[in-house]
Amino acid sequence: MIGDFGDPLDTDTYTVCLYDESGASPSLIFRMTAPAGGVCGSRSCWRRVGDGGLAYKDKERTPEGVDTARVTVNARGGVRLSVKGKGVNLSNRAVPLLVPPLSLPLRAQLQVGNGECWEATYDAASRNSPGLFKGAAE
Repeated sequence: MIGDFGDPLDTDTYTVCLYDESGASPSLIFRMTAPAGGVCGSRSCWRRVGDGGLAYKDKERTPEGVDTARVTVNARGGVRLSVKGKGVNLSNRAVPLLVPPLSLPLRAQLQVGNGECWEATYDAASRNSPGLFKGAAE
């Protein structure tokens, strides 16, 4: 298990936030949560994968539109995180998804229920067009 990433199977909710940093001060433009524990369909939403990795899958994308999330560790100890979401639940809440293109620079932050937090900044994007944002963090 990836210790710093908590235990989303039982106790540690994952929250992804996006901040627009193109203005004088950062502004929260999006927030979505993959809750700890819980059942998606007939199985747990979270499961262990590979050598200590974690995966989240919710075909119904409830409560906030998260479809999949994955945390994996490579042989050198590097960590990769990916989160995908879609559908009406991404925009039907207090901080809804803004439709790309998004202003840059953009800061993405992963907040874990155990208090840990990671972030990455995107100064450029390989795709930043209506409906799709793809980029590699600096």
